[in-house]
Amino acid sequence: MKKTIVISTAMMLCATMFAGCTNSLKDKQEQSISVYSVSGENEYFSISNGILVLTSAEDIFYGGDLKETQTEFDDITAYTVTFYVISDNEEHVLMSNRMEEETGRGINISGSIGKLTGHFVEQDADITLDNSMYCQLETTNLAGEEKEYLLPLNVTEVTEKAEK
Repeated sequence: MKKTIVISTAMMLCATMFAGCTNSLKDKQEQSISVYSVSGENEYFSISNGILVLTSAEDIFYGGDLKETQTEFDDITAYTVTFYVISDNEEHVLMSNRMEEETGRGINISGSIGKLTGHFVEQDADITLDNSMYCQLETTNLAGEEKEYLLPLNVTEVTEKAEK
């Protein structure tokens, strides 16, 4: 009799534990994930290997790699790279990074842009990434002259949509 009670209790505990695991697995499967590739190029610079991951838990944006395509940026002492989307004629900044050289020598703008994690794309907002994402590069040269360059970005969803 004691064995039956112990076995029954053990089975109930195991069933309860497995039920909890099943629910959390189900919640994870229902979480939506969208992954986008981000790139672009103009006569001055290019952006490659950018990735935007949107989930209900958090958003992750890897800016990718910035590469200069001309010698336009030989004497740069500071620059700011800003990524944004336009929705309802408003700019929604996703990420902005600034680099500044304080020794008076020029710096190379080519390299990795950085990463941002958080909630920066509102899930219910009317923001479409196709044809509305831009990279703005602002530079300051040794003479103190400031210039601004705008690059429209190609955003391609790479997530496979599951059939329900």
